[in-house]
Amino acid sequence: MTRRLLSLMLSLVLVLGMVGAFNTAAAEQLPLVELKIMVPGDRPADMDKVLAEIESRAADTLNVKINLIFIPWSDLGDKTRLTLETGEDVDLIFDAPWLHMDQMISQGLYEPMDDLIAEYGPHLLATRPEQMWEANKWDGKIMGLPLGDTFGGTRSYYVRKDVREALGIEPLKTHADLVSFLYAVKEQMPEMIPYSMDKGALDNNWSSWYLEQLDPDANGVNHSPGGVGMSFLFYTEGKDGTQVKNICDDPNEEILGIWKEARQLYLDGIINPDILASNQLGEEQFKSGKVACIVNNAAQVQPSILADLKNVVPEGEIEVFSEWDYTPKKHTSDFKLYNFLCVAKVSQNKERAVQFLDWAVSSQDNYDLFAYGIEGVNFEAVGDKQYTPLQGYAQFQYVWVMNPMQDRLDARYTPEDMEILLFFRSGDNFEKSKLSGFSFTSDAVASEMAIFSDVESKYMPAVGHGVIDPDETLASIKAEAYDAMIKIQAELQKQLDAHIAAQ
Repeated sequence: MTRRLLSLMLSLVLVLGMVGAFNTAAAEQLPLVELKIMVPGDRPADMDKVLAEIESRAADTLNVKINLIFIPWSDLGDKTRLTLETGEDVDLIFDAPWLHMDQMISQGLYEPMDDLIAEYGPHLLATRPEQMWEANKWDGKIMGLPLGDTFGGTRSYYVRKDVREALGIEPLKTHADLVSFLYAVKEQMPEMIPYSMDKGALDNNWSSWYLEQLDPDANGVNHSPGGVGMSFLFYTEGKDGTQVKNICDDPNEEILGIWKEARQLYLDGIINPDILASNQLGEEQFKSGKVACIVNNAAQVQPSILADLKNVVPEGEIEVFSEWDYTPKKHTSDFKLYNFLCVAKVSQNKERAVQFLDWAVSSQDNYDLFAYGIEGVNFEAVGDKQYTPLQGYAQFQYVWVMNPMQDRLDARYTPEDMEILLFFRSGDNFEKSKLSGFSFTSDAVASEMAIFSDVESKYMPAVGHGVIDPDETLASIKAEAYDAMIKIQAELQKQLDAHIAAQ
């Protein structure tokens, strides 16, 4: 018997033993508890029916009542922060590095999940590869359940293909082509907004979308490692950038250039003038035919968005523009994910919360229920790896159960889009970054981080969208937070150097 086979058999015995222990505890009929779960977005039409089915299936084992609370994206950061910092009762809560996960961890508001998952989460472990677990820890601890199924940047621009063709413009190949298209829309179709997007987070704007598609070998710049800022005030350069820089002392030309471009686009009426409105929903405007271009976190046309557009504009067509290079190993990946579900420190039901998450992925049928709704009503399975959505339950598995081993692909995708999706789902297409597994512990600069975070959230969404002048803003940032930034940079570099040295 080979060593590898023996290892696999021992792992299987361990998992089955853990499952058996869980089932024995469940058979003793756990007392009924209510799990309060806070996630982003709008409540799907059939959500209550799906929750009722979940509770029915789990009645003889988990015995839970699910209180699922949806927070509008525009209020997500403020509402979840307030919930956690005031100690409001909650068991599981969505968070992310692009939101405020690092700050909440540094304040001790989340429960480390290592022991909980080891005892109650065998299926959670089995449905995520080891590299995903190792890359998504904070100071060596699991602080949130990683949610996702891709290992690289999938961001793109959605362009109204029918509008481009009506203007007599060739397919877009470069960033300059995209900008020219938007100006043509402004000049020849004044009733249409050339470009818009949701108000979004610090890394969700015109500028960051461009910077994250740059060739990492040539002129690529990256958010600072460890999630310290998401707006390029701190940054590194190149594939495995290990030298942390700050924009005040090292004014990178790519970063400053795209900020200035965004400013000009905003002044020229190319970027939606209401881009920072709290109710700004670029995707909804796009689907209603009012906008010629938006950005999307998918590298292919999502069938649901195209279908919604055609309901309003029957001749409407969408194409993806992206400068991403799909050459295998061209890009590195730190294998970090964007979204997490965390156990709140105040929770009185920590064990049951993890049991609940484990039950959700303990079978494909359970996962499908959480991810796609009731089969035959909300979706139809297509083979083992695809599905066709029906109605009443919007796909939102990425906020509570998503994993790479059970997630299905929409059967309406074209073969070309399928190929792109599978590219991003394979870690083999990326070089492992030296930064993989690194996370910043901000305890030593907690007060400085508070100053920096306030300044970043105050100015940078507006800078990224072009709403305010970048030069004037950098002067304000330097006046308000430079000393704090220097201390943060030094601590970040110190920890990053230690991480590299340990490899």
